[in-house]
Amino acid sequence: MLSVFESEGRGNSWPRLLHTANSSQVGVWLDGVSPRAARSRFLLELQAVGGAYPLNTVEVRRTIDDEFTPSIFKVSQWVSLVNGSSDGSGFVQWKPVAYRRLDPALEDATPCRHTDPQPQSGEAAAAVSGLIRAFFTEPETFGLNMSFGLAGEPFYNSTKFLRWTVLVGTGSPPIDSFSPLVLSMMAVGLGTPMILLLLGGVCVCIRKRVPGWLWSSSPADNDPQGPGLDPGSGLDLILSRRRKQSCVLVSESTSNKVEDENNKQSSFLQISLKS
Repeated sequence: MLSVFESEGRGNSWPRLLHTANSSQVGVWLDGVSPRAARSRFLLELQAVGGAYPLNTVEVRRTIDDEFTPSIFKVSQWVSLVNGSSDGSGFVQWKPVAYRRLDPALEDATPCRHTDPQPQSGEAAAAVSGLIRAFFTEPETFGLNMSFGLAGEPFYNSTKFLRWTVLVGTGSPPIDSFSPLVLSMMAVGLGTPMILLLLGGVCVCIRKRVPGWLWSSSPADNDPQGPGLDPGSGLDLILSRRRKQSCVLVSESTSNKVEDENNKQSSFLQISLKS
């Protein structure tokens, strides 16, 4: 099945490859094919025909994001390698997974493996296709094999269905990036601990700069000489001086009251004696 696109986007079903307007998606389906044996696996041969810079190497890129293709952290790219780097003339891109059902679950995924591209006869490829002869006078051809399933995996006979998707396009292959949802989750997961550490450091700095008696909750808070005061500190001396001054004022007012009462008594005695 061939799909073409007019803008960037993703398919609706797994593996949901990222496509652009310069790419087309090819789906290879085996649905109800009668196998030759009770335990059958299939292998697909791919050929890439080009001119001066044919597709001659497969690069495997790893990622930490499996949002669009669960449990798959690799993407394979068949590109043209010139002087150690891709020239961006064209690509074939796929993820190393196929599915044994039309609407698959995670357990319906089966891994894929590919061989290294090998040069093949360009004349033989041109002899069977007039389209190749129309585009290339001296075609360069490379081919590889794609196998589906590993030892221990269910065989094709279990569901009699197999679906594999590949993206073919011109230019550089599209690169997956994190979606806004994943970026927001990463920001919350990594930013929250940093904020807590920052607030903790600020609280510690403030506690060190403010006098300790404002923060103390020890039994020394009930000490009449002042909670949390260190003997001999400057604050202790100031408070002690203030307490002494208040004591002197109280004693002076008390003595004044006593003198006034004595004077009243003496004047009363004087008045009584005169009468």
